[in-house]
Amino acid sequence: MESGRTVTDAAIPQDQVSADATPQSAWWWRMLCYAKPHSRGLSFTMVLTLIGVGLDILKPWPLKLIVDRVLTVRHGAVDRGWLGALPGAGNTSLILAWLAGATILIFLLRQIVSIALAHVQADLGGRMIADLGNDLFGHLQGLSLVFHGRNRTGDLVRRVTTNTTCVRDLILWVVLPAVTSFISLIAMFVVLWRMDWLLSAVAIAAAIPLSILIRYFSTSMSERSYAQQELQGQIMTLAEQTLTALPVVQAFSREEHQDRSFQSLSDRTIEASLRATASQLQFKVATGTVTALGTAAVILIGGLHVLRGSLSLGSLLVFLAYLISLYSPLETLAYLSGSYAGAQAAARRVLDLLDSQEGVRESPDAKPLADLAGPRGHIVLENVTFGYEKDRAVLKEVNLEARPGQTIALVGPTGAGKSTLVGLIPRFFDPWKGRVLLEGQDIRTLTLASLRGAVALVLQDPFLLPLSIADNIA
Repeated sequence: MESGRTVTDAAIPQDQVSADATPQSAWWWRMLCYAKPHSRGLSFTMVLTLIGVGLDILKPWPLKLIVDRVLTVRHGAVDRGWLGALPGAGNTSLILAWLAGATILIFLLRQIVSIALAHVQADLGGRMIADLGNDLFGHLQGLSLVFHGRNRTGDLVRRVTTNTTCVRDLILWVVLPAVTSFISLIAMFVVLWRMDWLLSAVAIAAAIPLSILIRYFSTSMSERSYAQQELQGQIMTLAEQTLTALPVVQAFSREEHQDRSFQSLSDRTIEASLRATASQLQFKVATGTVTALGTAAVILIGGLHVLRGSLSLGSLLVFLAYLISLYSPLETLAYLSGSYAGAQAAARRVLDLLDSQEGVRESPDAKPLADLAGPRGHIVLENVTFGYEKDRAVLKEVNLEARPGQTIALVGPTGAGKSTLVGLIPRFFDPWKGRVLLEGQDIRTLTLASLRGAVALVLQDPFLLPLSIADNIA
């Protein structure tokens, strides 16, 4: 059988993987389905997240108590309240030591929660990526050789090994951070509102322009990220094709041509990466400016409140500390659009493959090839017509019979259809018209496993796996 694969110019636009476009409104729902088998781990993640939010709320309070209940008490201004019940409450140094110890304890607990959360998320992310990768890999094996002949192997490999991270990115870097930020935002806002409602209203007003910025930048970030990933797939394709066909490349002195193609693709990929990065940086600068303006407004109004005596200095310091914690989830929610755009771009490439239906389908009532006594190998092709492109048949009305014990040679120039005809027997693809019979049975009524188990195929090109000789023979 002759090989139909040649080295192609990488500058040619990539073929469409599937004729059916992935529904953009449904892609995230299909990715979320991969979280269902890991509901226990996700629940544990949420518990750790809530504990982390609680510790973040406690973090600024030792500083407030030091300012309002220790440093000012030293000058006889304020009562220490419940701090007076602590051992050594009469000693200011001991009170400071208690509050410093509380700060260290809160910090250590927060670090323990963060480490546990990172470990759980790494395990969940790896398992979800593996689940999606296994589904995609299995689906690719079931697609016909017509599909694989039309699509580039390097790009398909990238979709399986790299783009499948979209499920982790969506669930762990978009959905969970969104839920966490929303919970943290509500908790912080309630605390801030109880301290000073006017300052809280000024602080939360920053959320309005942030939502506008998210809507403005999300489309460009998604499209630029998708273009970048498409070009990265083409680079992998070119490398795979060149290294696979290296004897041909060297025999025809095409090294410089392939180098130029690789350099051209690399330059285009860098440009696409810079465009994607530029849109993300523009978004980051815009959101940072909004939060900076909100912080400045809170400092101004809060300072006036302290001067008027309606707000203590410690409360203002705590408010500013909470403001950072308030804007952190707001910025996280804003930046999620970038993570969402990247996950969406990768998911489109994955779902394009999963939605492709170009495989050879086994009939629901398919039966195994019957065991026959005596010689086997009776093959009949009846009026078979087949081609790789619509309205361009490679085989036309072919009739052929091969009886057990016969040796038949198919002779003809390259591209005449010899390999195509042989590929019909193990159902690498099905004929447009006519049928193929094995032992008198239409091969479309047989299970693929029993059919291909009865057919031995030796390719013209030597193909060895990186295993032992015995394993290759087996």
